[in-house]
Amino acid sequence: MYHFYHTEGFVLGSAPYGEADKYFKLYTEELGLITASAKSVRALRSKLRYHLGDGNHSFFTLVRGKELWRITNSSSIYAPNNHFPDAVGETKIIARIFLLLRRLVHGEERNALLFQTVKQAVRFISKKELSTEDYDYFETLVAFRILFTLGYIKNEEPFCQFLSSVFITKETLREFSPFRRIAVSKINSALKASNL
Repeated sequence: MYHFYHTEGFVLGSAPYGEADKYFKLYTEELGLITASAKSVRALRSKLRYHLGDGNHSFFTLVRGKELWRITNSSSIYAPNNHFPDAVGETKIIARIFLLLRRLVHGEERNALLFQTVKQAVRFISKKELSTEDYDYFETLVAFRILFTLGYIKNEEPFCQFLSSVFITKETLREFSPFRRIAVSKINSALKASNL
């Protein structure tokens, strides 16, 4: 008898296979980073296809297969207006954040703090209240928090105040802006040291 898992998560990317099937890279709250398949999801009659677009924030029902997970049901929480290859604005930033996750997260392991960091970032940017200048501060802060959560960056001044919460406000970004250059340097050093 199959055991069904219900979890919230994000579609980090996908690739077609077979006539109408697809593989998905999902970052989930309960299972961490997983690869899952969905049968006939590219068929026009498929109801799942609308909830599994790249960048979607969705609820998933999953079952463990012999080699990988299988998606049996899904419902969208947030779906970007554009697909990643032609992404602009908020969607483009989400795409880059998800690429960073794919680069740094390995295997199935629950990380509640990391999931909430990503969730709150997507929730904030999906409000579409940021100026073009704010995009840089936002993306840098989220990348910094992701690297900190995964142990690549230390919690030290002047960044302690920005690592004590997963929430983001416009005020947070204004306070963070003077430290962006230092943060970018630390991010680049951490990524170089990770060899990933």
